[in-house]
Amino acid sequence: MTIEYPHVYLVTYQLRPSRTIPYGLQNALIEKQWAHYIDDVWTIATDESIEELYLRLSAKLNASDFGDFLLIVDITKSLRLGKMPREFWAWLEKQLMVEVP
Repeated sequence: MTIEYPHVYLVTYQLRPSRTIPYGLQNALIEKQWAHYIDDVWTIATDESIEELYLRLSAKLNASDFGDFLLIVDITKSLRLGKMPREFWAWLEKQLMVEVP
């Protein structure tokens, strides 16, 4: 069985105070397979490199918004442990094609 999306990234952001998530950023986050259980944190499964994903997402943030931050971490082969809904672990297992806790 082949993996449809070879990378899984943890994407988190902080927008300047009183700013809501831009419509374009939210749409960019949900273009591929995704899970979202924690405010401002998304898990994205994609065939993009981390650089490609960063460029696609950061383009949705206004360059003049100096209070906005974006962090992307590749968790494809990382150890992972946490208290999350079973649906999240099942989704992640399906994306990675490996057994997770």
